[in-house]
Amino acid sequence: MSSFCGYNYCYVFVVLLILHSAVHVGADASSLRVAESCSKLVTDFEAKYRAIRVSPVKGKLKDPFVFFLHVPRTAGKTYGTCFISPGMKPSERCIPGYDTRERYRQSIDGCRYFASHDDLSFLDEVPDKDNVLVVTQLRDPVQRVISAYEFSIQTASNMLDGVDERIDSMPEIKSYDVWPWRYLVPSARDSILKRLQNDSTVGTVPRDETKADSKSDQKLPTDHGTNESIKDDLLPPPNPYDNELAMPLEEWIETQEASDLVHNGHIFQILGISNTSSWDEAGALRACFMHDDASRNRLFDLAVEKLKQIPHAGLESKLSDAVASMAASLGKKMDDTVYRSVAIKWYFFDDRDKIPDLNMKITYNSTIEGDEHKTVSLREARWRLNKMTKEQGKAAHQLRENEEHLQKLMQQQDMWLATYDAGQDQQEIRKKSPFLQQINKVEGLVDLLRNNNKMMTHDMEILKNNDIVKGKAFGPNTKAFLAWRDEDAIFSKRTLGSNYAECSSESYTGEKEKSPSIFARMRTKDGDDFQFNSRARRKIDKRIIERIQELNSMDYKLLEIATKVFDKALEKQRSLGILEPVPEYEHGESSASQPQTTTPMHDPTEL
Repeated sequence: MSSFCGYNYCYVFVVLLILHSAVHVGADASSLRVAESCSKLVTDFEAKYRAIRVSPVKGKLKDPFVFFLHVPRTAGKTYGTCFISPGMKPSERCIPGYDTRERYRQSIDGCRYFASHDDLSFLDEVPDKDNVLVVTQLRDPVQRVISAYEFSIQTASNMLDGVDERIDSMPEIKSYDVWPWRYLVPSARDSILKRLQNDSTVGTVPRDETKADSKSDQKLPTDHGTNESIKDDLLPPPNPYDNELAMPLEEWIETQEASDLVHNGHIFQILGISNTSSWDEAGALRACFMHDDASRNRLFDLAVEKLKQIPHAGLESKLSDAVASMAASLGKKMDDTVYRSVAIKWYFFDDRDKIPDLNMKITYNSTIEGDEHKTVSLREARWRLNKMTKEQGKAAHQLRENEEHLQKLMQQQDMWLATYDAGQDQQEIRKKSPFLQQINKVEGLVDLLRNNNKMMTHDMEILKNNDIVKGKAFGPNTKAFLAWRDEDAIFSKRTLGSNYAECSSESYTGEKEKSPSIFARMRTKDGDDFQFNSRARRKIDKRIIERIQELNSMDYKLLEIATKVFDKALEKQRSLGILEPVPEYEHGESSASQPQTTTPMHDPTEL
């Protein structure tokens, strides 16, 4: 149990109290002592909890701090990544904190949007507690629990060879770094490996052989009603929720991990007493919730009370309406400006206690501008380094495309020249080539791109070798600096509404494309692989569905109330005329890439 206690009191304390009392004073006296202990604990918690604000003080709604309380597997990516974040300027976004709350502490000063799987206890971190606006999303508990199971098994199956791509010194946040997956995925992986070791008739396929060998990659007839393979009707596959390769769903929902990390997740995160809470009493309160009826009801009432105070609690089952309602709650318009995402790799980090002066002068030899003593501020030097890094990636892609195009043109010209007699003057004939003008043009562009790349590489290496410009590696005592200007990130071809429509469509398509290959590296005794999809979900035994409902009964009660609250809020927004329809995604052709040339760069403070 200790690995699931986080940094709050583990609820083992209360469980041990129950067992100890039952042995020494009898069951009735034990229940009484537990009830008394829990009653006092909940009473002390009530006052503390009710003091926490989840909406701005009346009249103070100006640039509030927006906290997206993202309950796992509730379409949170669609909510946060596709709508809230793009509507915020990069200078307003905190570093996403899905792996650790430390990301918020290291974020740029003045950021006011933070997304995380953290619970309500996170609000202790926010300086201005009177100007906080919480947003969250709820989903049918059965669907959420099954989705959590699928994601755990899927991610674990991709780590069977022990490959761990995490980079401790920094940067990209991986799914298995994130709560609750940092517990659920290793547990699922251990279960899968144990089954593979105990049964030699099942096994894995080497990573480089997966695509060629996977039956999921074969072209199969489709059911045009569901757009899914009809292989199930022709060759019934293994049940993805009950087979020899992974812990069955029915067994998984009864594990301590599922109890601690998944079941009744909405209530625990809204209460701030989830497994990831920073409150000391959180673990004991969870135990009281699970083992004492009176405490469970009191905590449930507290969660309902707080839910009704949250400015926006959307529903995954009514996603378009939820996004429209959230936009109204945040004061956003569908035609608002869109800002591109800024990956963690574009941040610089400095020692928290030794933040350098961003106006200090940096002198370097710039081949791009032909100045051996180019002098700029530290702020601009970092901006230049980021800009060149990004441009170099684009230029490298364009260089490859144009080199390939040039090669094809040369081949076409050679074929054309072959139609003439070898004895003729090849130089004169070449001058008449219908490909000559285009070849000269592409050759000039290739030379330009190669030269630009050479100059950018030179300038980048010089700036990277300057320790002050480069900054420090990400660590617990560092503070982030974002060199990008807000203007650099404007996505002029989209509005907030159209961006959401396209982004959510891509997100949905991406999830659909993942499904067929979830277990492509695993094989049953018969050499079959299998996949999670809606058809397989519909075949889950009714007993298992009912058991999940039973284990999440309080979340179901909360969802029922949340639905009424949401519908009422939606109707009010509609009557006030502040509810805008969410655009639907329209497929269109992307614009062709244009050649990039190196242009003079300016100090971001000048714009």
